[in-house]
Amino acid sequence: IGFVIPYFFMRIFFVAMGGARYFVFMIFFLSMMGVGLKIVLRLLFNIKYIVVTPWINV
Repeated sequence: IGFVIPYFFMRIFFVAMGGARYFVFMIFFLSMMGVGLKIVLRLLFNIKYIVVTPWINV
């Protein structure tokens, strides 16, 4: 979802960068936004992990 929505709204950005650079940029950008979201959730709601499974805690 995070890769597809900006493709429709910022198509000029996608065309200017090309497919591979857009893909790498979106991986880094969404990871950066996810870390910020996790920090906010941790500070406001005391949520320690976003996903909890028996194998891994994220």
